[in-house]
Amino acid sequence: MEPKKKNAMAVTLVFGILGVSLLIASFATDHWVKSSPVLKRSTQSPANETDGSATKYTGNITFGLFRGYRVLDYGIGPRPQDINVKDLIDYGLFNFGLWVSTIVMLALGIVWGLVSLGFTAFNVVGKPIETITGPAGLYLWNGLAGTFSLLGALLYVGLFTKDLATNVLPKDDVDIGWDSNDRTQLDYSFFFVVGAVLSFFVSNIILVVSGQKLSCSYNRAAEKELDNGMILY
Repeated sequence: MEPKKKNAMAVTLVFGILGVSLLIASFATDHWVKSSPVLKRSTQSPANETDGSATKYTGNITFGLFRGYRVLDYGIGPRPQDINVKDLIDYGLFNFGLWVSTIVMLALGIVWGLVSLGFTAFNVVGKPIETITGPAGLYLWNGLAGTFSLLGALLYVGLFTKDLATNVLPKDDVDIGWDSNDRTQLDYSFFFVVGAVLSFFVSNIILVVSGQKLSCSYNRAAEKELDNGMILY
């Protein structure tokens, strides 16, 4: 393989590692959503009950795909509490199907990303003689990794827009007066997935720019090496 194409493969490998690392980080970190709810009506202050704009008490909530953390001040000091995302689903705060679909899509993104890394490393150090193990395979694996990651991100955006953007609080907290509407946004763990999508697609762009053909050249030297190997066997 030409030095230029070999270097392009090496750069592609770096972007592939980055993409897989970002997806794994999105699973491992608990910052997909962050919210700063306010207690607009205090049960301890009648005056606040008649003032809808009162925002004396505040809170902080952050969670990922599986767990999270929240701190709410009910007027007697902050009360920290761990969050199990499955409990939020049981409370009816967001759709179970969308949540599971997001996890499945991202997991498939990691799987195809790892497959792409393996074949990219093989192309850097070896001499692929089959089309699927050469550049065509890399286009395919990177494309699948990027596509599944993108689907995971879009599913979560749909989940966020449909449910979480308006409320991330159980009914008991809402009844007391806590409100998170328009005070919730996507956090950096979600944007790790966006970065992973870009990494996978940039890998394919690099392959295109470097002139990598879809088919492998099944040259005489490779054929001879294969024949010798078969004879020795």
